[in-house]
Amino acid sequence: MNWPYVFALVVSTVAAIYVSIVAWRRRPAPGVRSLMVLGVAIATWTLTYTIHFLVATEDARFFWLRATYLGVLSVPTTFLVFSIHYANRGQWLKKYVIALLTFEPLLTLILLWTDPWHHLFFGDIY
Repeated sequence: MNWPYVFALVVSTVAAIYVSIVAWRRRPAPGVRSLMVLGVAIATWTLTYTIHFLVATEDARFFWLRATYLGVLSVPTTFLVFSIHYANRGQWLKKYVIALLTFEPLLTLILLWTDPWHHLFFGDIY
């Protein structure tokens, strides 16, 4: 177990949660909602990855590794949405644009969670 790495992940999780809380308190400002979602996505990523390191059984490690992708796949999209809002270009984000932006991460999550049937992600490792 690499305890300094686990400690760094815990610190990152706490920092991301703190950013989300601060963003929640400043809701009227532009881009704050997407910043809050970004903080939650980063916290999800780091927390599930920390748990992945701390669990003992191989099945539990595999579950938490797959759960990590909930945050991993949401961070790029939410960062893009945050950047667009921060640049005061929120009018670009119509409902169909957001649907298109979320299509690829959702498809990837579906493929990831059905990996035991097709072995596209991890092969025969797990």
